[in-house]
Amino acid sequence: QKKVATQIKVLEKSDALPKAFSNKDAIELFTGCYPLHPLTSLLLPSLCQKVAQNERTLFSYLGSHEPSGFMDSIARLEKLGEWIMPHELYDYFVQNQPMAAIEQLAMRRWAEIETAVQRLGDAPDAEINMVKTIGLLNLIGAQGQFRASKQLLELCFSNKKTAGTILKSLQQSSIIQFRRYSNEYRVWQGSDIDLDDAVTEAMGDIGQFRLAETLTKRQTLEPLVARRHSIETGHLRYVEAKFSDWQTLDKQSDDYD
Repeated sequence: QKKVATQIKVLEKSDALPKAFSNKDAIELFTGCYPLHPLTSLLLPSLCQKVAQNERTLFSYLGSHEPSGFMDSIARLEKLGEWIMPHELYDYFVQNQPMAAIEQLAMRRWAEIETAVQRLGDAPDAEINMVKTIGLLNLIGAQGQFRASKQLLELCFSNKKTAGTILKSLQQSSIIQFRRYSNEYRVWQGSDIDLDDAVTEAMGDIGQFRLAETLTKRQTLEPLVARRHSIETGHLRYVEAKFSDWQTLDKQSDDYD
């Protein structure tokens, strides 16, 4: 309970706890979740929702004896006070969950995490586990209000100095980058601009947008001439061409009746 209480304080400062949780409720809940580390407990449901089948996958994990499954992880604990850490979730989902079913962006993120892990080669396990943890926090981040901040990452190691040394080494190897604007570490490369958020914001500024209507205004289509009819009868007949979508098609059909 003392260890959990200390971890809860860090999670609260990092705004990683659900708003409805009181400090007392959080300590009671995460103590009851032992040996799952509090950060593991928070990541697990969001990860199941993000890349798999929600409750079905959650209960599959809890009953699993497969490598890095919950029962397998418990069997490998040697003494009271050891935790099941977030990087073990990464190992379980990579080895036991089909990635073909997840959304395209999440699949690309998984591939980028795996590439970063492979680049480490025979690096110490602590560095590999750090990259996996950062990758999971990046993957769940926007959905679960998680950021791979130094404070959260330090929770996963025995002392802050060890975590700081590992982060510095990974940065020097260009395995991870630190994003100043969001105060977090990232596995994948890119600028300090979050393009997904920028696109969403821009779409919000545009407001209601109808593609067919906009194309009609900007790109006038030439009329289609009924050439054979015109040649045979001597009467010119043509059809106006316009862009249509499901909102305008019925109206245009009525206009030509």
